[in-house]
Amino acid sequence: MRILFRSATICDPRSPYHLQTVDLLVEDGIVKHIGQQLKLADAAEISANQLYLTNGFVDTFASFRDPGMEHQEDLSSGLVAAAKGGYTAVCVQPDTFPITQHKGGISYWINKSAGKLCRLIPAAALTLDLKGVDLTEMLDLHQAGAQVFSNANIPVMDAGTQMRALQYIRHFDGLMYSLPIDMNIARGGMVNEGVQSTQLGLKGIPDMAEELMVVRDIALVEYTGSRLHFAKISTAGSVKLIREAKKRGLSISCGVAAHHLLLTDEVLTAFDTHTKVFPPLRDKADQLALIEGVKDGTIDVICSDHQPEDVETKFKEFDLASFGAIGLETAFSVALTGVGKKMKIEQLLLAFNQQPARLLGLEQPVIAEGQAADLVAFDPSQQWEVSAAEMVSKSVNSPFLGKKLSGKILLTLCNNQLYWNK
Repeated sequence: MRILFRSATICDPRSPYHLQTVDLLVEDGIVKHIGQQLKLADAAEISANQLYLTNGFVDTFASFRDPGMEHQEDLSSGLVAAAKGGYTAVCVQPDTFPITQHKGGISYWINKSAGKLCRLIPAAALTLDLKGVDLTEMLDLHQAGAQVFSNANIPVMDAGTQMRALQYIRHFDGLMYSLPIDMNIARGGMVNEGVQSTQLGLKGIPDMAEELMVVRDIALVEYTGSRLHFAKISTAGSVKLIREAKKRGLSISCGVAAHHLLLTDEVLTAFDTHTKVFPPLRDKADQLALIEGVKDGTIDVICSDHQPEDVETKFKEFDLASFGAIGLETAFSVALTGVGKKMKIEQLLLAFNQQPARLLGLEQPVIAEGQAADLVAFDPSQQWEVSAAEMVSKSVNSPFLGKKLSGKILLTLCNNQLYWNK
């Protein structure tokens, strides 16, 4: 397989070709030549109005529903959706049926995803049955291949359990996720607490519900000396708290879901259940703070927060519908559309590839001759309309259906395999 990228701008700060516009040849999964006006007659050529080449994207938070709910998404369809969205690695959450909390579940994931274009990173359950009470056999799960421990979309309310998990995980330098929402405050809430929730008559989730848990977990990290990743934050207060904690040298990182960078709670007026997500869409001030957090590095990663739901769970009254939206196929375009000209594109890309790769302990090849091709090609100037008919995910619960986004993923290449968005 020979692929020639014509006049591509390279985005990889480690590469000697960073921000240079060059031709690049990939042959049998290896970057063979980089130069100007390469002449090859037998290679498939990729070109665009503005062609960019960067390292494959790495997603830190997605649910695939396999095993148990494969009608919503399975490993195969989820990994194809990831590849279509530019991802070459994705961290899958343990909220399956049964819950992925034993070595057999981790082995199932690893074996079933072996050899795919997109690599699956297993996140094992942090607590038994995700109940937030008793810890799982974390060391055994880690030895079986679990690189991350997460309670998925269910916050760990018991501070003692959270503290013991942070202490235990230090023994093998594992990575622990936290979803900071105090359910004692948020219980029954469906949307952001504010003007929109009041006008629409929907029970709100206040910023305080998130920020209290951020304060708690920062204190626990300081006490235990461990490290923690806030999987998804959504408020300006959380950004400020985490920024200050990082300045104190604490081992804390955080992510934001791509849809929080483009949508606010103003879209809720249509009562579209596709916009019911967790944590909820916040107001404009929160959104601007999140964008600034990505810009200044307080927010390390932008995740897809891919949560597939079917007709039975999503297409019903707003208060009865499940939380969640799919995001793997649209996350990069959503984020690019959301930030607009507020930051340089190479800065945004770091939150999609090198920073999440570093967080998950993944090695990404440098874009240079002789290196393995782990690449995504895109055109930031190209607009495209999100269509259910073109989705490869088994679920179509996207808040962007029928909307136009900027930045088209053209091709994803890894493991000598490619996904071509023709």
